[in-house]
Amino acid sequence: MPDVGVPVVADAQAQAVALVARLLLRLERARLPRRSSRVLVLGDGDNPVVGDLVVDSGIGEVVRWNAEDATGYSLPALARRVDVVLDVGGSAEHRRAAMAMILPPALITLQDTGSVVAAAADLLGGALAADPPRVTRELLAHSAQRLASLAPAGSALPEVRGGI
Repeated sequence: MPDVGVPVVADAQAQAVALVARLLLRLERARLPRRSSRVLVLGDGDNPVVGDLVVDSGIGEVVRWNAEDATGYSLPALARRVDVVLDVGGSAEHRRAAMAMILPPALITLQDTGSVVAAAADLLGGALAADPPRVTRELLAHSAQRLASLAPAGSALPEVRGGI
């Protein structure tokens, strides 16, 4: 397909921005510095953009875990060592394992972001006014930070008004 100069924002990119924005907001509100924070990314294989974006956001320690890792790495044991768990896949298998954790850290799932996926896509669309228009890792990180900074006090993330 020829390049027509119109950037495309993939669902995986918008979802990654929404999840990482929620993570950044959680760390900020808990007064946890990014560089010393520990984050477990569950189901990284479902959307590898999330793990990459967590790393790009300056998180101190990022552990990526997939179901295939269960034989070598205990999910509950890993979860007890982190500040936040990002459940990328949101699968029942991951949820069951997360619920079995003793004293679980904060758990952020794609469902927690609600309509923020649309807001992330909208933010990305607005940011793509660059010349040439394209999606970069830097743009994704900037969009996640911006989305987190727009969250009203006491809410998880900004509400979508009007649509995209």
